[in-house]
Amino acid sequence: MKRKPILDVLNKIKAGLDDTSMEQTTHFIFSSGHVLTYNDRISMAVPFDADFELTVTAEDLRKVIADIPEDEIDLEQDEENEQLLITSESTAAGIAYLPIGEEIGALIKSLGLPKLKKGEWTDLPKRFVEGLSLCSFSASKDTGDEAFSAIHVHPKCILSSDMIRISRFTFEEEGLEEIEFALSLESVKEMVKFQLEGVIASGPWAQFRDSEGVIFSTRTVDSTLPEQTETLLKVEGDQVVLPDNLGEALKAVLVFAPGEDEEEKMARITFKKGEVMCESERAGGWIERTVPVKGMKKPGVGAILINPIFFRDILRMATTMICNETSAKFITDRFEHVIALPEPDEPEGR
Repeated sequence: MKRKPILDVLNKIKAGLDDTSMEQTTHFIFSSGHVLTYNDRISMAVPFDADFELTVTAEDLRKVIADIPEDEIDLEQDEENEQLLITSESTAAGIAYLPIGEEIGALIKSLGLPKLKKGEWTDLPKRFVEGLSLCSFSASKDTGDEAFSAIHVHPKCILSSDMIRISRFTFEEEGLEEIEFALSLESVKEMVKFQLEGVIASGPWAQFRDSEGVIFSTRTVDSTLPEQTETLLKVEGDQVVLPDNLGEALKAVLVFAPGEDEEEKMARITFKKGEVMCESERAGGWIERTVPVKGMKKPGVGAILINPIFFRDILRMATTMICNETSAKFITDRFEHVIALPEPDEPEGR
């Protein structure tokens, strides 16, 4: 076996590893002609030609293979000593393995990996991954309400809302016909790292295939958004053309934007006559950046709170905002995003 392709395969699926109470979520699982990883949310699998069925500690196997200098290696099961043997011209190692237990066996059966090789995959719409990424910012970080913390995939669009924000990404083509499912935000964070091309969605799993043969399986969320949610997208008011260099101002204030994770960071954008001001503040510092806008009248909105990274992504596609005292709406060719405004009045100066 060639060492580098094996290592590449193991690196591709390591996102499915998880340090939880179930030991084998930290293992590479060799079964059904695949090597896979699993945690309570997702499973990642790649076809792998091996005649053994076992699980082995992921980090140990990766480190041993990564440090072997030769291009050719062998993997062999030593049943007597219950070890997976890794050998090359200069190296011999053995890693203790575990048999495929009842829980992992049930998981593998539910995934139906052998059937997926011949399965009828549905092609994903163009920009599907981009749509997931953009809509993820409107999903609630509170998992207590599954409907509002999920990203909902419909035949013609992707939709998410926490009732303060709402996002809709509409597919360019016919879309997914009759396929409809919801995905957890945590799963989507991993999915957007892959170039997904096809999907099979049935039962508790939505399974995706990427351009390199990785099968990404995620448990679906059994919940739907209330019917009236999409009415939040209807916003009438002033149209504001945002300045081209607003993206640079957003980048500048990111340094003090509060929030541990990127998707949690927030900045305040204040609209005044002839200028837009970006500001952020957290313990340890604050920053303001003013961008002049020649001829801009003061719109019917004082300030908005928005993730500056997400806002910069929107500005790359569109620079027009529709706003009134309660909402601000951004529109691109395929994407709509609305924010409810909790503080419509202009904030006091520092």
